[in-house]
Amino acid sequence: MRLARIGEVDVPDGGVVAVDDEGRPNGLLEEQAQQLVRSLVHPRSVAEMATNLGLASDRYLSEGITSCQEAGVGGILGTAEPVEVAAYQQARRANRLRVRVTMMASVDALHGCAHHADDNEPFSLDLGMHTGFGDDWLRYGATKIFADGSLMGCTAAMFEDFRWSARQQRLLPDARSAAARTDPRRAPVGVAGRHPRDRRPRRLLRCSTRTRLCPPAAPPSGPPAPHRTCRDDPCCQTSHRIARLGVIPVPQARFVSEIGDGMLRAIGPDRVGDCYRQRSFLDAGITLPGSSDRPVVNGAPLLGIHDLVNQRTASGAAFNPSEALTIEQAIHAYTVGSATASFDEQRKGSITAGKLADLVVLDHDLTAIERDGIGEARVLATMVGGSFEYDAANLA
Repeated sequence: MRLARIGEVDVPDGGVVAVDDEGRPNGLLEEQAQQLVRSLVHPRSVAEMATNLGLASDRYLSEGITSCQEAGVGGILGTAEPVEVAAYQQARRANRLRVRVTMMASVDALHGCAHHADDNEPFSLDLGMHTGFGDDWLRYGATKIFADGSLMGCTAAMFEDFRWSARQQRLLPDARSAAARTDPRRAPVGVAGRHPRDRRPRRLLRCSTRTRLCPPAAPPSGPPAPHRTCRDDPCCQTSHRIARLGVIPVPQARFVSEIGDGMLRAIGPDRVGDCYRQRSFLDAGITLPGSSDRPVVNGAPLLGIHDLVNQRTASGAAFNPSEALTIEQAIHAYTVGSATASFDEQRKGSITAGKLADLVVLDHDLTAIERDGIGEARVLATMVGGSFEYDAANLA
């Protein structure tokens, strides 16, 4: 804190330096305030980042993960690494990146660029790279926008105040948010927005309306990424609008057990019915993927599937039981649903002739055990591209 001169320097917009009762910084840096310490830990070397990606791959394979999406390459809350993609490439060349990765470029990585009048692309990644650039193992996906804060931190933009706080943090000012989303006819990238509740979904859905009417041209390697959102807005029948527009909501089921008690305290029991919907999305005909928001919570898919089905907090309290899924629906979310969210349903998501040979072997049939035991199932082996990249028996 002293090295970063916390308490002496200006706090970035969208950030808070928490203080104690005497007004002194207490060590908590919220949201964009994390930028104040970035220079003390960044940039990291390509070699270090590549090593870390290899360790992450090992962990993911042991949890049955064959593909993942990295939501914010190029900058999240002040953690931008100028050559981050080079680390992914190095890890792949060294055969240490052994899960398939779709990189979401942070909106901070988009910038204005000189362009021919016929191209009409004022916002771009460097060298004009589009959504879909790359291969089966490493490619660009959507652009990630951080729109507001969190439920647990009581910093999300709300129609109604939190139970004990009226604070709201807009991590991306409205003007910049509009510019970043821009007219999709002029930006060949999909959009993924992070906004827990409940004003921001309405704003990003306006963008999605334009996107649906005027989709960007498909890049040579495939179609544009779908536009994703994370919350449902009960005030404007958003579920039906989401379904009509083809937007894909991405709720994180694991939040229910790990931080659900805190969310209940923050919003109160009267509003929990609108929180982290799942079954409502399926009933409306909306694609539902599995997601973790790692490292906020444990990212193991079996734990996420457990929470999709059980809907109970760490204290054992029922969170939103009317939104609980069947085990078949939960498995579908983490397989076909997730593949669809990354525009890969033609190549991934099911064990089907012609698709990539990515699969997981478990020690139990999840459809035949008690639902309380889903999270205790073990991954025996993980296959990626027809090769067993993880085998628990060989590690024993």
